[in-house]
Amino acid sequence: MRKYALLFALIVIVFVTSAFPLSLAEVGDYYVVGDEKISFVVTDEFVGAQEKFELPKGFAVKVVGANRSVYTPIEYAGLSGYVLTSSLEKCVKTTTPERISPNFLLTAKPAKAYTATENGEERSLNDKQALFLGTKRVGDDVYYAVKVDEEICYIYESNVSNKTELENYLNPKPEEKVEPIVTPSGDSDDATDSGNRNNVVLRIILIAGIVVPAVIVIILLFKPRKSNPKKRRQLEDDGMNYEDFE
Repeated sequence: MRKYALLFALIVIVFVTSAFPLSLAEVGDYYVVGDEKISFVVTDEFVGAQEKFELPKGFAVKVVGANRSVYTPIEYAGLSGYVLTSSLEKCVKTTTPERISPNFLLTAKPAKAYTATENGEERSLNDKQALFLGTKRVGDDVYYAVKVDEEICYIYESNVSNKTELENYLNPKPEEKVEPIVTPSGDSDDATDSGNRNNVVLRIILIAGIVVPAVIVIILLFKPRKSNPKKRRQLEDDGMNYEDFE
């Protein structure tokens, strides 16, 4: 009976925790994507059902709804959607995200993209901008998700012509502080030498002003006094010691 009671208690605990999940994120929180790949499911218009792509590392998503047992509503790059609630545990929560929405424009040859709708209609990019959003993988094929006129589209990775610039944008190197090399002119050299000479003279004067009076005081303190023979004899006649009066 004890085993059955324990098993029943475990079942009740699992049911309760699944029905009432712990609150992981609050509305308004920002989470920065790390090395773990996170799929963003888009719920905006102009996309197919369950359309999703991977979010780039270093960019932030904003929680816009209470998390559910599986998904949490978020906002990314002006798009509404959701991610797995468990994915947010692998992100870094922050109040001051540095990178929220990507602003990198992709160029492609041929200059065309395909919509995220079910039929995948072709869109010309000759006179339009393709704002990078993320990546999509289908088997061995890789596509770049872009926003074209508020519409989600995809560009074949092999067609992207500024891929190197994109990699540099997604993985910025820390800025190195370069100390400027200053080459002083001849005039400044003369001015520096003159200033150094003036400082040396001033130091000598100050040292002399301190040392000379000190030497004079020492000489006066240790200078032997001349004895007065007449006064000495008079004191000795009176039975007194002359040194006591010095």
